[in-house]
Amino acid sequence: MNGSKVSNRRLRDAQRAAHLLGGLMLGFYIYLPLIGGPAPQVAESLMQAVVFPLVTATGLLMWQLPRLRKRLRDRASAKASAKEAGAARAPAARS
Repeated sequence: MNGSKVSNRRLRDAQRAAHLLGGLMLGFYIYLPLIGGPAPQVAESLMQAVVFPLVTATGLLMWQLPRLRKRLRDRASAKASAKEAGAARAPAARS
């Protein structure tokens, strides 16, 4: 994990914004059929292709983030341990 780290606050803010945007879009989706015209078809396509997957993904991320972070942290520490063990054995093998 050499990528830039995102603070918990920034992550929660981004997820909250995504959920608020999804709720706003859902509100438009519900009330646009009252207007008529091509807008309801566009809203339906947007809901199916963007809003629902985005809200689902951020919801799953909020739910499983602690477990995911623990696995990534354990994996990184296991790689570091293996690398240190390999480095300790390497000089002895060359002699």
